Amino acid sequence: MKIRNLSKSDSLHVCYSAQIPKTLIKKGFGLTILNNFENFDGFLMENCKIIHSFFMRFSFDAIFLDADFRVIAMYSDFKPFRISKFHKKAKYVLELPNGTIKKNGINLLDKFEVNDL
Repeated sequence: MKIRNLSKSDSLHVCYSAQIPKTLIKKGFGLTILNNFENFDGFLMENCKIIHSFFMRFSFDAIFLDADFRVIAMYSDFKPFRISKFHKKAKYVLELPNGTIKKNGINLLDKFEVNDL
């Protein structure tokens, strides 16, 4: 699935091959069982208001999105064994390779477009 940032003049792609966990088990484990972002460049979880990185082996970026795919919170360089704040208005969380937020100049209130959701 492709995800673009519509708030940028060139509608920059943030992800070209994001995955969505379809089962509760995959959502629960998330990136925990992986060593890095191999074969995909994003992990989009639905109905998620808080995340953790317990037992993770690497840092990553996390973007909380509301129902309209607007950025409401961001965590750059989210390190292992951490827990985020609870984001009441969040509908989605997009986990990305470390450094993606900075590299793409993502800001609060940016509007994303998600294809094939």
